[in-house]
Amino acid sequence: MKTLKLVSMAMIAMAITLGSCSGEDGETGPQGPQGVAGTDGTDGVDGQDGVNGQDGQDGNANVQAFDLDISSFGDTSTLNFSLPIASEDLPKYAFLFYIKKSVTNVYYSMPGSLNSNNQYTKMYYDEDNGNAVVEFYNTSDNTDYFVQLGEFSNLRTIAIEVMVQVNKDSAVNVLDELKSAGIDTSDYHAVAAYFGLE
Repeated sequence: MKTLKLVSMAMIAMAITLGSCSGEDGETGPQGPQGVAGTDGTDGVDGQDGVNGQDGQDGNANVQAFDLDISSFGDTSTLNFSLPIASEDLPKYAFLFYIKKSVTNVYYSMPGSLNSNNQYTKMYYDEDNGNAVVEFYNTSDNTDYFVQLGEFSNLRTIAIEVMVQVNKDSAVNVLDELKSAGIDTSDYHAVAAYFGLE
């Protein structure tokens, strides 16, 4: 029995000695080959569509406003001016014209009535010289109305590209859009607010 204890103790001592006396770690070996790819998992369930956001404010990329100082215009019944768009591009645009009264700062739509319907304007485009022409008349008898010097201060031309590309397959007529939005084109401030021109 004594021998058995002695042999057991010797074995335990040898196991402790051999286990605790390990040498330094060696260098890392080369990378092993790529393993076989596993099978793809199943796709997850599609989530619900979110609530659509509100439409943004309409832009004015296809609208241009041009001002012409006419404060020195007067003593005549006809105003000639050049349109600010090249003549070959005119068919692509619709034009709105407004004339501003100097004293009251009221904008009048042209063609149309002026000064409490005492006068009115007619307009046309003269292809021979490329000018727009405004003619002023008295409403009571359709005679020429001679504008007083400085009576009007500004002529504003709003050029609106008629067909605006919405996407690659469709276009929208901007004048139809104005009409459907309830915009009165004879009201300068309504048009300016709609297109963000003020």
